[in-house]
Amino acid sequence: MATHATSRKLDDRELAVRSQLEVWHGTNLRMSELLFELSDEQLLTQISPDRNTGHYILGHLAAVNDGMIPLRSSTRLGGIVGRAA
Repeated sequence: MATHATSRKLDDRELAVRSQLEVWHGTNLRMSELLFELSDEQLLTQISPDRNTGHYILGHLAAVNDGMIPLRSSTRLGGIVGRAA
């Protein structure tokens, strides 16, 4: 019986990871669509007075996105993330 409960918990975890990966992928697609619509001039404009430009923020988003890639094969997550994609 304990084996079944453990197995069910892993299924729930895998479902949660798959769901988050789908959200991440959808957000990346929407961001790509936005970037194709914006000109370089628009990205060079400050977001608000005395604030960063779109290029600067885009660089930070890319760094965070790249930092997510190692999670896909994380042994700490039992490889579930790598299988979920």
